[in-house]
Amino acid sequence: MLELQLSSKSQTEHVDVINTDTTAGPPINATDWTMHFDMPQADWNETLESASETVDQAGWQDKGIHSQLQQTLIQPEEIAIVSLQHGKATNEILDSTGLSHLMKLDLDQLYFDRVHPLIPMVHRSHYLAWAKLDDVSLPQKCLRWAIRALAASMSSQFRSRSEEFYNKARQLAERLDAGDLVPPWLNSDTSIEQAQTWLLLAHYELLDPSKYSQSATTRRAFRLVHLSRLHCTDWKDPAFDFPSCTPGTSQSAPLPFASVEERRRTFWVAFCLDRFLGGYEESPMTIHDETIHVHLPCPEWNFQISSEVNMGFINDVLIGETPVPASSPFAKLVIAMALFGQCIIHKQITAKCPTSDQESLTFWVRHELLAEAIDRQVALLLRETDVEYEPLHFMTSMVVHGSVLKLENAMNVAHSVVQSQQHVANDYAKTAYKAAISMADLSESMTGSNCLKTHVYLPMLLGKAFLYLAAHAEPSQSQHSKAKLLALLESLKEIHGQAKQFIDGLELWDTVGKMESGTMNFITGQTE
Repeated sequence: MLELQLSSKSQTEHVDVINTDTTAGPPINATDWTMHFDMPQADWNETLESASETVDQAGWQDKGIHSQLQQTLIQPEEIAIVSLQHGKATNEILDSTGLSHLMKLDLDQLYFDRVHPLIPMVHRSHYLAWAKLDDVSLPQKCLRWAIRALAASMSSQFRSRSEEFYNKARQLAERLDAGDLVPPWLNSDTSIEQAQTWLLLAHYELLDPSKYSQSATTRRAFRLVHLSRLHCTDWKDPAFDFPSCTPGTSQSAPLPFASVEERRRTFWVAFCLDRFLGGYEESPMTIHDETIHVHLPCPEWNFQISSEVNMGFINDVLIGETPVPASSPFAKLVIAMALFGQCIIHKQITAKCPTSDQESLTFWVRHELLAEAIDRQVALLLRETDVEYEPLHFMTSMVVHGSVLKLENAMNVAHSVVQSQQHVANDYAKTAYKAAISMADLSESMTGSNCLKTHVYLPMLLGKAFLYLAAHAEPSQSQHSKAKLLALLESLKEIHGQAKQFIDGLELWDTVGKMESGTMNFITGQTE
C-alpha cells in the first residue's frame, strides 16, 4: 500500500513539472537544454592532460577509472557535435580539413606554448594576423601546416593527427619548390616562411628519425637559408659602413626591427640544427663560422614588441670581448651550440689528419682554447639558469656539459697525440665525468608535465651522457646517475623517437651481451 502511494506521488510530481505554466515566458524547447561552456580549447586540453597526470601520480592503476575520467571530461568539439545534432547552428563546423575554428586557434596556442619556447623564430603577432585568413600565400599555407604538425606532436589530444598535418605541409612545400621557374641560384625572392617551413619539418622528422629521411629535408632547409642570405643579415658594406640590403628591400626602405630579428632567429635555428646533426650523425657542418654575419638573437620580449636592442656577434662573445647576453636565453643556447660544434670539428680534424709533431702541437693548442672557452662560458651561461622552469635554459646547461664530453671524446681519437700529455688527458677525463654526472642530476629535475616541452635535441645528449658513464664506470656513483638518465629517456620515448631508439638499442645490447657471455639460452630465452 505504501509503495503504491509513493509511486502515485512520484507520477504526480513528474506531471506537475512537465505541465508547469510557461505563460511567463516563451515555451521551453527540450532541444535548447544544452549547457554551454565558456572555456578555450587550450584549457580543456590542459584539464584533460593534468587530470591524466594526476591519475598517474596518485597511483591509480585501474584502467577503467582512467577511461571513465576521460569520458567524463567532454571535449568542446564533442559539445559542438551534440548541438549540431539537435539542429542548432554553431561556429564549430568542421571545414574540409576536419578542423573547426576553435581547433585551429587551439593548435596555434599549443605551438606558442610548447614549441616556440624551444624553437623561437616565428613572430607571434605577425603570424596570428594572417593565420586566421583563408586567402594567404602558398608559403604561408606551408608554414601554417608545419606549425600545426609540431603543435599536434606535443599534444595528447591532437597527436594522432600530427602525421596528417606534416604530410599536408610537406606536399605544399614540395609544390612550392617545384613551382620555382627560376633556377635556385638565381632566385633571391625566397620568403622567410618557406625557409621556416622546412626547418620546422626537419625538427618534426627528428621526433622519429627511423621513419624519415632526415638528410633530404635538412638539405632543403639549409639551401633556402643560404638563398635567403640569412647568414648575411647584419653584414656591413665596408664602403658605406651600414648593413647590406636584404632580398626584397632597399636602403631607403629598411625592414622593421621585428622582421629583421625574425630573419636572425630563423638563421640561428638553422645553425643550431646544423650543430646538432654534426653531433648526432657525426656529419660535416653545412654552415661555416667564418661566413656568419648575424647578430645574436635579442630577448624574447624585444622581439615580440619590436623594440630594437643592439646585440653583439657570436665570435666577440666566444673570445671574451663581449659578455654573454644573460637576458636572452636563445642567445645563450646559440653560444652553447657554437662551442658544441667547435668541439665536433676539433674531433673531426683530429680523426682525419695524420699524426705528426706539428699536428700534435696543433691538437693541444685547439684543445686548450676550447677548454678555456668552455670554462669561461660555464659560469656565465649557467649562473642565472633556472632549469626547472625554462626549457631553453635546461637545454643550454645540457649542451654545455655535452661540449665537455665531445672535447674529451676527441682525445680518445688521438691516441698517439695524447700519450705525450697523458696527465692532461687524465685530468680532463675527470672533468668530463663530472659533466656527465651533472647531466644526470639535471635530468632528475625534469618533471613529467614538462616532457611535452622538451627539445628534440635532448635525447641525443642524454644518450651521450649515458654511454660515457657506461664506459667510465665508477660503481659508487655512475649506476645511480645512469638510472636518472634512463628514467628521463623512458618518459620521453612516447614523443621522441630518438629516446625510443636508444632504449631499444640498450635492450638489444644487453640481450646480445648476455647471449655472447653464455648467460642466456638462445633457444629458450631463459637466463641460465
